[in-house]
Amino acid sequence: MTPHAYVQTISEDDLVRILKSYPQNMLKSGQFPPFVHHRVYKCLEGDVLEPLANAFCCLGALNECLPSSEHFVFQLLNAERDRLVKSFWNSGDQVIDVLAAIHAMCVYQIVSFFGSSVEQARVAELQQPYFLKVKAHSQC
Repeated sequence: MTPHAYVQTISEDDLVRILKSYPQNMLKSGQFPPFVHHRVYKCLEGDVLEPLANAFCCLGALNECLPSSEHFVFQLLNAERDRLVKSFWNSGDQVIDVLAAIHAMCVYQIVSFFGSSVEQARVAELQQPYFLKVKAHSQC
């Protein structure tokens, strides 16, 4: 029997469903998506760094908004995402602060890509180079 015989295959649809559920998991008490390292950020103790705290707030607002205010909430989300992008190169932050910004950016991207608006997905696509900048910067 090969070592791969025990590997469970996961369909692309299942992977998308899992990824799409990450932001909602952030709103459940005591649950965090894999990229929100609650032990590192000490989320359970209330010690959440600003980028993640803002992501939690944006998700809460999006989760509770009326259809008529969804556009406004996405404007807030986009403004926070833009702030993170602009602040990246000027950041003298410690590694944990940069990590929190990257994780918050992941949340914004997931919400936008899987949202109800094609416009939000387009805005998210425009922000993908942020991750390439982060990768290039970390290799310096």
